[in-house]
Amino acid sequence: MKYISLFFLFFSVVYTQEITFSKVNHLAGEKRVILQSMGLKMNLAVYLKNRRVGQQPYDYRQLLSKEVFILETNNNIPTKVKTVYRNAQVTGANNRMQRLPISGKEYIVALQDNELNTTYRNGKTPYLPQEIQIVKEDHRNLGKINKFSETFSAKTFKVGQKIEMSLDAAKELFGKEADIKTVVCSFKEQKTVNLQECAVVNITAKLSMPFDRFTAEISYSGDMALSLQTAEIMETKLMGPLSIRGETQTPQGTARIEGTGTAGFSIDTKFDGVNALIYRVYHQQHYKARTASTNLSRFLRHRDNVLLTNEDSYSKMFMYHAQSPQAKVREAVALSLGYLPYISEFESIVLQYLQDEDNIILGAVESCARNKELRTEQVKKVLSEIYEKEQKKLKSSNLLKALKKALR
Repeated sequence: MKYISLFFLFFSVVYTQEITFSKVNHLAGEKRVILQSMGLKMNLAVYLKNRRVGQQPYDYRQLLSKEVFILETNNNIPTKVKTVYRNAQVTGANNRMQRLPISGKEYIVALQDNELNTTYRNGKTPYLPQEIQIVKEDHRNLGKINKFSETFSAKTFKVGQKIEMSLDAAKELFGKEADIKTVVCSFKEQKTVNLQECAVVNITAKLSMPFDRFTAEISYSGDMALSLQTAEIMETKLMGPLSIRGETQTPQGTARIEGTGTAGFSIDTKFDGVNALIYRVYHQQHYKARTASTNLSRFLRHRDNVLLTNEDSYSKMFMYHAQSPQAKVREAVALSLGYLPYISEFESIVLQYLQDEDNIILGAVESCARNKELRTEQVKKVLSEIYEKEQKKLKSSNLLKALKKALR
């Protein structure tokens, strides 16, 4: 009986674990590298008068690799981005690969007066109408609330809990042309994926999609890792059977088309640039706070930063993490304040850091030495008090050296 009781205690603890998503909050300056792929493979058979008269394999693959840099937000929703399509290609039924006209190109996409404006980086309009069409379709949700992310934003779920996704949310995931039957999410666990704390959910979906003149019935299943901060897909691979059935007219009469095979798609999202530095501090034990601040000073010279509408975008990004319970993250922020454009919120966080752990105090003092705007009257008063205490120790230290520079 004792072992049975222990089993049920363990079972109840595991299955009452809660997973909580933050309210979705996108920040200007965030950069992501996204790899998307989809494909299907099947055998098509043609029947005339219930007699099979032909059979043909069909294989289709699509690959999209892109870098998305958020330039502006409104109410925490991106409204202007720079997107670089590193690779965009399709491989059709004849097994020939074709690059899409957006492949290798860089675009600025902005929501202006409820219309998407698409240009090259130099401000010129793309030459090919097909380019504009593809880019606009890929950014169709720019400036809008993402219904898929809203399913999870600022909500708490239990491990083992199942929810049925709304039609709008499912169409965000599978495409507006999809005819959704059911999409069910089952929460499995919480773990770190691609430097993000994620909820891992199992997805089962039944839907139909237009396929040429016919309709494909697809059943997808697989795991999906969703960022607890942004409720976006960090990693997924969904696979499942598909079937096609329909009729078409031929000179010989009505032909029935049938096909069976497999469909699948995958998404992999990784943060890049400045915000990736912060997440490395969170999740990579060997990555030091001082290394992050040094790398920040280099990133701030990147040519993309001139595209940001507000020069304090990175300052606000670091303030978002300034109150982290992780001391190493606070140390990274403390060391970075001296490189970032000054904003008024810095004063209160510097004063807080000057009463924190030793490494964080040192980081804040070094930042004050580096950037005189941080040395407000209140901050200078606290720096002087710390300096007097350090002098009484009658020995040199890195903190004392930093204080001397900050108080010059």
